[in-house]
Amino acid sequence: MTTRKKVTILVLMHVSSPLPKVLQEWAAENDVFLLLSRPFCGDAIPHTSEFDWLIILGGPQNICNQKTDFFIREIEATKKAIILHKWVLGICLGAQVIGEALGAKIERSPEKEIGVFPVTLSRLGKKHPMLKHLSPLFKAMHWHEHMPGLTTDAKVLATSDGCPRQIIQYTESTYGFQCHLELDLSEIRTMTAQISPENITGKYIMDQKKTTYPEL
Repeated sequence: MTTRKKVTILVLMHVSSPLPKVLQEWAAENDVFLLLSRPFCGDAIPHTSEFDWLIILGGPQNICNQKTDFFIREIEATKKAIILHKWVLGICLGAQVIGEALGAKIERSPEKEIGVFPVTLSRLGKKHPMLKHLSPLFKAMHWHEHMPGLTTDAKVLATSDGCPRQIIQYTESTYGFQCHLELDLSEIRTMTAQISPENITGKYIMDQKKTTYPEL
């Protein structure tokens, strides 16, 4: 009797706080091992032979400054994982890392988005088998002023009123999410509580006093 090899997912993190609970619970339920690395703190990035999939999470850093050592290392590691056809998922800043790894430079979003706002699946998104569990119009957490670059082969699977690139398929196994679907309600509340006076101006900046979360 052969024993099925446990899938190992390398998670590149950009904050010191714990992993999102949704990701932890999913990994436990599916017997997946999560290998964590925080390159911004100086952690080494494991070799591609040490993991099967790659997830790159969001954070407060700005990838426009690509001279930062950890970004250089992350971009290179992501490029290698994509070349080897590993499953790669980038969220927010992570999606921007994927774009950079594929030669698609980060761009400023038409609008800064901070808070919970609707996301709309595109025509391709509505037909995509990996997004079939999502409503054509759903709410998600956002915190960004930039968006991932697009390659010539990229497919935009979802958009928002403030940003035309919310979910992007770069290859058959590489996806970028500008929005945050990895957060549970408590984590969204914690994140939105950090909205401060210096970032409250804008069409898509959430007014905490008028916001409830019944749909989440």
